[in-house]
Amino acid sequence: MKNLKFLFIFILAISISSCGDDDSVQLQDDTPAVSFDVDAIIALPAFTDITSLVTFNGVVSDNYTTELEVNERLFLGRPDGLLPTDIFIYDFLVVFDEEINENGFDNNLLSADSNLQLVVPNGEPTDYYNPSGSVDYGVPQIIILAVDNDPTDIEYKYDLEVTIERGGVVFGPYTIDPKIRIKS
Repeated sequence: MKNLKFLFIFILAISISSCGDDDSVQLQDDTPAVSFDVDAIIALPAFTDITSLVTFNGVVSDNYTTELEVNERLFLGRPDGLLPTDIFIYDFLVVFDEEINENGFDNNLLSADSNLQLVVPNGEPTDYYNPSGSVDYGVPQIIILAVDNDPTDIEYKYDLEVTIERGGVVFGPYTIDPKIRIKS
């Protein structure tokens, strides 16, 4: 019986010591599964807004809001629905604040209001987003970090211009305009 009590106390001590600290913050980066019907989209003329044809985690992108806390990231990569030989490029990114004012990024990749920052993917050069000094990005993925120097929650709408190359033919650019909320 004494050994059984000792075993119980030992297991209890191990269980308690292995529990996580409730005060620790677990960052939940957002990497939405982006998908669309590529054939339907490439049949559309360039500069078409395809927001209603794109889904983020199964939700039509005009109804999808990424929610980030400070230091969390939004990863936008290659959408589902493309052929392995298709080339998908994010050509341009512009962010608008709640008053629909354009909120561009400076040479340090920080937004004008200092609440968002573009992050260069691991292994990419520091001029990843701006290799030619132009405002066009032309990148296969975009990473946005919530810096948030504002004491209140902030809502943004952002426009992505994307192109798809299939069989040597370039389609687009097309516009997608989802939303992002930074929680303070």
